[in-house]
Amino acid sequence: ANIPEFRVRIIQREKRVFSERSIVGKVSHKTPVFSDRMEWVEIHPVWYIPNSIKVHDILPSLRRPTSSVMQRYNLKVNCGAYGSNYKKINWNPVDIRNCSFTQPPGRASVLGDFKFKFPNKYSVYMHDTHKPALFRNVRRSYSHGCIRVKQPRRMAEILLDHDKGMTSKQLGRILDGPQKPHKEDFNKPVPVHITYFTTYFDDNGNFQTSSDLYGHDRQLARVMGL
Repeated sequence: ANIPEFRVRIIQREKRVFSERSIVGKVSHKTPVFSDRMEWVEIHPVWYIPNSIKVHDILPSLRRPTSSVMQRYNLKVNCGAYGSNYKKINWNPVDIRNCSFTQPPGRASVLGDFKFKFPNKYSVYMHDTHKPALFRNVRRSYSHGCIRVKQPRRMAEILLDHDKGMTSKQLGRILDGPQKPHKEDFNKPVPVHITYFTTYFDDNGNFQTSSDLYGHDRQLARVMGL
């Protein structure tokens, strides 16, 4: 996944077998650069909301008497001793980071139908989206750090077929079945590289340049005295 290019590829035996548009983190929520190993795919995933979104997005909304964030995203909350009825919780003294917020699978799920997990210290992963229209835009930095992938079903088909011979029909039966979380572990984890190259060759072999989205190149140039 090359961040400035807004693109995700799967390479198998030096051959490109998948190449699609991606959405990456905003400048204020940068997608990190690192390598890891993808260990499983979740179908109809649950969204476990990270602390950054709890603190900066959900909490300010809940402190307003007219808040509709819980209904709008069909969120469930468990605040331990404070309970699970968000309307009866005084959100001013509560440390919302100690509360668990989840969104179940469904049409409104921000994760869509697929989540591709490679556990890491950044809590970053790849997933589907409920806003596919954003893939039409050229500059696609909208997320809180995770990477959204266009055509995630095709990506899942390639990975699951390669790892365990799962067919498209088998995957389709899971998708068309009950909307409950389903996990497919890989027998052999898949290497994942999240890179930051502002110069690259595209899928047609043409040399391209991208804008320095996060300013990493400018920072490197300053350190090198360029």
